[in-house]
Amino acid sequence: NQKDSQGRDYTPAFNALIKKGLYIERFYGNSIQTAKGHYSILFSSLPSKYGKAFTHYSDNNYLSIATLLSNLGYDTRFIQSYYNPNFDNTNTMLTKHGFSKFLTYMDLNPHIKKEDFPGWGAPDTDLYQSFFKHIDANPPTGPLFATIATIHSHTPFKVPPSKRHRFSHPKTLKERYTNSIYLTDQSLPLFIEELQQ
Repeated sequence: NQKDSQGRDYTPAFNALIKKGLYIERFYGNSIQTAKGHYSILFSSLPSKYGKAFTHYSDNNYLSIATLLSNLGYDTRFIQSYYNPNFDNTNTMLTKHGFSKFLTYMDLNPHIKKEDFPGWGAPDTDLYQSFFKHIDANPPTGPLFATIATIHSHTPFKVPPSKRHRFSHPKTLKERYTNSIYLTDQSLPLFIEELQQ
């Protein structure tokens, strides 16, 4: 429900969904590093302030939400937009601790090359569509627990000119962020539509 410097909602699509789901008003992740955010969410722990949790502590005996749900018969999958599955040891850490499948956008679209990415990875809408095609082609063996790591909202918030719907010529990091988070938000209705189908 926050607004940008022009008084426009950063996330109008998300705001419209708040009353239809579980809304967590305050979430603390302890770091801006992606893997540490995953660590907070999936392992219910605050990562170390120093070093990289997935690299330095991957051999610890963790109990993740993926492990708990896997033990209850869930099919657990982690899908990310970023092309490198081993960046920050993410693939090893997550498959060692409860995820039965770890896939990148490139795994789901083998004809795509790294050079085809606009920035760090595929646009959120492309990742969502690929994820649901994957689920349709590879149905879960039980209830499904999936984590999807998108990329639109990732620093340095580079948005192609044709998709800069808030600031056509961003001059500051905050204006680039505004364009980026709005684009992330505008991808959300597609995800919800695919999920309902």
